[in-house]
Amino acid sequence: SPAACVLVDCLSLWVTNRLLEHGEAPSPNDRIPIEAQLEAMRQSVPEMSSSGLAQAELQTWLTGLAERNGLLAPRVRVETTIDVPGHPELWQVLARLDVEGTDAALAPLLEALAAARPWIQTAVMDVQRTLAGSGGVRLGLLARAYYRKPSEADGDAAPQVAAPASEMLQAPDAVQAPETV
Repeated sequence: SPAACVLVDCLSLWVTNRLLEHGEAPSPNDRIPIEAQLEAMRQSVPEMSSSGLAQAELQTWLTGLAERNGLLAPRVRVETTIDVPGHPELWQVLARLDVEGTDAALAPLLEALAAARPWIQTAVMDVQRTLAGSGGVRLGLLARAYYRKPSEADGDAAPQVAAPASEMLQAPDAVQAPETV
């Protein structure tokens, strides 16, 4: 399925990046079993105790990201939360961000969006000039974020919530979103 292909591609990228972060080059002779890599990747997906909290997390992350980069009047609308086909343990949250600003303010926002992959992705982006020669831009984008549902093994106990997406990014301080509560 397409979702499974995306997860496998993300897994490969994630493992390679982790090895390179520790100064190691990936080697075919020194591979962690694929199941262990996939489980490590699954555990890196932020866990939320409800779809509403997942929606709030994405809304907070997008708003904070825009505000920290000096973009004006960020408007974030959470569109929907759906189950990921073929992965019943995941939610996909879709949200729309509309902002205005300058070329200079837009660049770090785009860098942060790229750094947020694979758990936050930009599905559609529309950038328009507001006035010729002014350097002003209007940005509209549709983002999708992935969150883990609470573990069923916890039973009646409250689920342990993983670090929110905003804390998982390793982008510079200028482009990181604030921590959420």
